[in-house]
Amino acid sequence: MTFRPRIIDRYLCREFLLTMAGVMAVCTVVLLIARVFEEFDNIIRNNVPFLAAAKYFFFTMPFRLLEVIPLATVLAVIFSVGTLARNREMLAITSSGQSPYRSAAPILLLSLAIAFGILILNETFVPYCQERANHYEEKFLNDRSELSLTRRRDIFDKGMGNTFFMVEEFDANRKRMWNVLLFKQSDDPTIWLYSLKALSAELVTSDVEPNYDLWRFYNATEHLYDEQGRPTSMTAYTTPIDRPLEADLDQYLSNRKEPDQMNLIELSRYIRTLQRRGEDVSVYNTDWYLKLAFPFSTVILAMIAFALASRAHIVSLPLSFGLGILLTMLFYALAALGQTLGHIAVLSPLVGSLGPLLLFLVLGVFWLRRSGFAA
Repeated sequence: MTFRPRIIDRYLCREFLLTMAGVMAVCTVVLLIARVFEEFDNIIRNNVPFLAAAKYFFFTMPFRLLEVIPLATVLAVIFSVGTLARNREMLAITSSGQSPYRSAAPILLLSLAIAFGILILNETFVPYCQERANHYEEKFLNDRSELSLTRRRDIFDKGMGNTFFMVEEFDANRKRMWNVLLFKQSDDPTIWLYSLKALSAELVTSDVEPNYDLWRFYNATEHLYDEQGRPTSMTAYTTPIDRPLEADLDQYLSNRKEPDQMNLIELSRYIRTLQRRGEDVSVYNTDWYLKLAFPFSTVILAMIAFALASRAHIVSLPLSFGLGILLTMLFYALAALGQTLGHIAVLSPLVGSLGPLLLFLVLGVFWLRRSGFAA
């Protein structure tokens, strides 16, 4: 089946895009008003400046709007195609011998373009906005100092293998830590094999060798221990010393970003960082698959909405509208359930993320085949 644009294709696209623009405008206003009412008490209580509040709401909107685009697409398809079907224009199209698949093609292609647009924004603009929104929320709504947003205190974290880090304070901007104790244990946690204590340390260069970065330690003291944990040597350094430490340690020691504040590349890198430390990455793997798959729910839901709306001359448009909303809410619920089950490893991250999409894809193809625009 080839797709060559026709007059009816341009007509369908125009009706859909105009309706989509109107629906998105309404969604923007509703979401903004809801967010303002949600945070109004915090803004008044903390005397948040008007410009800072405006920036906060501006940065929170892109992520929220992208979340509702699948719902907005369903509404746009039902309103635009449903109106044509109620006027029996869709019936006239199929009477000319055009299949439901060919009639749905321009709408689905536009939905696919919207899906790729969501994916691109999720990789570029939205993570930046989420990070800035979190910054304004912590600084103005939660009344945290600017310094505390870039620093983490009293850190005790496990590194690769049996290596552990105790750090009094870490500055993510300067990639520097103070009062550092690094030690390595044997398989027996009561026996130390090595320790390095320093007044401070800073990242010198990344990727000095595979999976390692170079750090510089100041006022450092090194201890070596035998297999029974007895000290064998101690060296105090009056000049800075360089030591290779595991890659991406600065990211691991920083205040942790949420998955929605990272794009797929950053999230993949963070997952590898956690895997090297032997940590459970079910939460992050699930969110990685979901970030990749969720935009394409726009196409699947548009297919279902088209199948419902194209029969509005048989089934009333309000009923098609209600079914579309109900199915979209069901999809969101299943997606949230799959995400939760993937987070707690009841389902594999792949199944938890893609399961709802595959189920609705089957339903969409089934209903589109049965639509037929019958009289």
